[in-house]
Amino acid sequence: MNREFSVNTASKGSIFFGAVLGIIGIGVMIFFSILYGALLFVLAVLLFFLMRNFANDTTISCHDHGFTVKVINKRKGVTVQDYNWEEVISTQYYEKDSGSDDDGASSTTSYFMVKTGEGIAFDMQEMSGFADLIEIFNENTSHLPYYWEKSKGILSSGYSRKQRSTT
Repeated sequence: MNREFSVNTASKGSIFFGAVLGIIGIGVMIFFSILYGALLFVLAVLLFFLMRNFANDTTISCHDHGFTVKVINKRKGVTVQDYNWEEVISTQYYEKDSGSDDDGASSTTSYFMVKTGEGIAFDMQEMSGFADLIEIFNENTSHLPYYWEKSKGILSSGYSRKQRSTT
């Protein structure tokens, strides 16, 4: 079992927000005001560099004996930490509500956090393969008295904590 899970917040987010604001800035320069357009463009470049330098790109690599957490930060550099499955003392699935948009619809982001004796090993937001990540940790942390089960039903989402049977 060798699986990798990544959240590239710094790379993808900075490029996306920088590009969107940059394009809007150029559009404003062309159609409205050079001054306001230039200010938006400068804001786009600033946002790009701030997000790129202060956000983290995190990769979790799961293998037979444990998992590796690799965090890349442009300011702090690269940190790599290896853990054995037995070092995990708790796992936590939780959700954060990011409020409602103009239409009144609410947006919720799911997270999965793993703690070891050294502290928080990682706290990842939902990404491609999120369900597989939780399942791998459920399977390999059988020493914990609980596991995370995906909620069932049409309108249900998320996970609920279930006790492991001791028989």
